[in-house]
Amino acid sequence: DLIETAIRIKKKQKLIDSSANDGPFSVQEIVDCIPEKILLGGADAMAAFEWAYHLGLTNETVNPFRKKFTIRQCELHEPVYKLKQFCFGNVGREAKNYEVGFKRLLYHFSPLVVLLNGDKLKNVRGKVNKRIDGVRNHGVLLVGWHGSYWILKNTWGKEWGKDGYLYLNKNSVPNLHEQVYYIPVL
Repeated sequence: DLIETAIRIKKKQKLIDSSANDGPFSVQEIVDCIPEKILLGGADAMAAFEWAYHLGLTNETVNPFRKKFTIRQCELHEPVYKLKQFCFGNVGREAKNYEVGFKRLLYHFSPLVVLLNGDKLKNVRGKVNKRIDGVRNHGVLLVGWHGSYWILKNTWGKEWGKDGYLYLNKNSVPNLHEQVYYIPVL
């Protein structure tokens, strides 16, 4: 979702060729082909970005998402888009500075991928004010903010959160700024 969204933003800003393929890209190919030892209940964010950078992304129509993880069989297809650059790291050296860093990145570049404990997000609706800690095993898109909430988009469909989005209290996830992925330039 991050790469597709970033491409659409750049198209709207006329920063890239409007004929560029903007997805949807095949999540299934990444899930099937990344070695199982680095998967965390789905595709690990760093591994997925590395995949898009080195091998490129296949269109979803060629290898659609099956929503069930069965015997893994990696089938490589011709990529339709290759990521030119991505960034990973800590946004803001201190926790108190990360909010400004997130807002700058969102404003100047694209949505951010942040890692959360997906097990604690499975049955949420609307707004979350409780603490979300534990193993960070699921990446979501941080697409904006409203007051004291971050607005998140998940890949679990419109049934999750409210129409696929969730308002997460900015204080709900300790050290959210420590593992952030984004695309600075396409």
